[in-house]
Order: sequence, then C-alpha cells, then structure tokens
Amino acid sequence: MTYVALEQGLIVDDDSGEIIDSAGIDDPLKFSAERRHAAKEQVDEWTALLRNYDRVLLASLEGKVAYGDIVVSVRSGSYTTFHPEHFAAEVEALELTQDELRAAIGAAKGFESGLLPDVLQRALDLATERRQKRPWIESSIARKVAPRLGKVEQE
Repeated sequence: MTYVALEQGLIVDDDSGEIIDSAGIDDPLKFSAERRHAAKEQVDEWTALLRNYDRVLLASLEGKVAYGDIVVSVRSGSYTTFHPEHFAAEVEALELTQDELRAAIGAAKGFESGLLPDVLQRALDLATERRQKRPWIESSIARKVAPRLGKVEQE
C-alpha cells in the first residue's frame, strides 16, 4: 500500500482515499473539503494567469526561444471537422458492398442518435453500452439563500 501525506498531518491511502491518520484535525472531511476548494480556486486563478501569459508570448514569439534555463516553444497543430452531409453525398455516389458498408459503420466512433431514423435508432440502442463514469468532486461556496417574500395585507 502507498500512503500520501497531505497537509497538517492528514495521511490517506493513495488508491482508495481512505484516511489513515488525521492527527490534530478535528473534522478531516471538512478539512479536506475546505482544502480541496482552496486548491481548486488556485488552479482556476493560475489557469487564467497562464492563459494571459500564453497570449503575451503567442503575440510576440515564433518557434523556440531560450530565456536562461527556460525554453519557450510555440506549437501549433490541426484538428479535423467531419461534415456528415458531404460524406453522405460521397458515399451515395459509390456502389458499396455489404462488407464495405459494415467496415464504414465499424469505423464510426459514434452517431448523433437524434438524427437517425427510428429503425436505425433501435439498432443503435441495442449496440450501445453505457458505463458509469468514475465519481468526481465539485465544490463551490455556499451562498445564503434569499428570504422568501411574503404578502402583507394592511387594512
């Protein structure tokens, strides 16, 4: 087993998250929730700062530049956009065999099910497996609920 020493004496199992030791911490779950939220706020603030520094560097740099032991590289790439209407037009012009059609369906990673005809929707439902995602935590600052307004009648 591997344990992780977090802050202020909180030690947890690296795999399960089980608290192994919480010396001096009255409520380890409250402590964990508060520290997680503080960490998340820091991540969000650092991410915003990082985005702005990236803008500064992207506006002024090309290629790779070294500043002491820090090397900054401008990278770029491409991504693909699938146009189903164009693909359908191209496929209609072909005379596909059943094997070629099966291969085309096998190559698809997914379908926008709402656009399929009912007969194909049923086939898609039968061929689709749903898997549970791993649980995750979100945190936010609890806000005081606004009081409800009541009616006051005066005579």
